[in-house]
Amino acid sequence: MPPLTRDRALEDLYRRATAFRDDTTAALPPYRTLPAPLVADGLERGAKLNIDLFFDFLRSGRLPSEDDTREVVEIGVGRVRDGEPLEEVLDRYRIGAEYIFSKVRAAAPDAERELLLDAALPLLQYITLVTGRIATACVHRVSDPRWELLERRRAIADALLTGRDPVEWADEPAITVPDSFLIAVFRLGSGRSAETGELRHRIEAIPGVFLRLDSGGWTALLPLRPGDDGTATAAA
Repeated sequence: MPPLTRDRALEDLYRRATAFRDDTTAALPPYRTLPAPLVADGLERGAKLNIDLFFDFLRSGRLPSEDDTREVVEIGVGRVRDGEPLEEVLDRYRIGAEYIFSKVRAAAPDAERELLLDAALPLLQYITLVTGRIATACVHRVSDPRWELLERRRAIADALLTGRDPVEWADEPAITVPDSFLIAVFRLGSGRSAETGELRHRIEAIPGVFLRLDSGGWTALLPLRPGDDGTATAAA
C-alpha cells in the first residue's frame, strides 16, 4: 500500500477504533471485587490511552517507551492495589483489544483489510508490552512495606467480616485490631460521581479503619473507642 494511502487508511482505522471506545468499556465484564462507579473513569481513560498509544506505534514503528505507558501502567496497578487479582486486570487488555479489533474489521472496507492483517502482529506486541509492564510494576511493589500493609489490612478485614481470628495477620505492632467495631456498609448506584471517590478516601483516612471493596461498594470497620456503643462513631 503506497505511504499516502496507508496513512489515510490508518487515520480512518483510528477514527473507527475511537468511535468504538465507549462500547468497549461497556462490553468489558465488571470487576469482581471493585464497584463500577469507582473505576469507570479509569476504564475510559485507559481505553483512550491504549488506542492512542497503539496507533502511534503503527504510525512510527516504535514501541512506546516506559514513560509513554506510565499512566496506563499506573491505572492497572491501581486496580491491583485496590484488591482486584492481577490476572483479572491483565485479561481486560486481551478482551478489549479483541473487541475493538473485531468491530473495526467488520466495519472496514476491503481496501483496508490488508492493513488490518498487518496490524495483528503489532497489536500482539503492544498488548504483551503493556501487560508485561503492569505485571512487572506489581512485582516490584510487592516488596513495598506500604503495599504489604494494605494486603494485611484487607486480610484482617476479611477475617473479621467472616468471623475468623485475624491474629495471624496482625502480628506486627504496625497493625492494631481493636476489641470492637462499628460496621458501615456502602452500596453504590449505577451512576458515577466524583463525590463517590472522595467519600471512599475520607473513610480510608479514618485512623484504624479497615476497608474492604467489593463489586457493589465497600464495607468499613470503624474502631470503637472505650465506652462508645457506636452512637458517637456513627454521628462522626
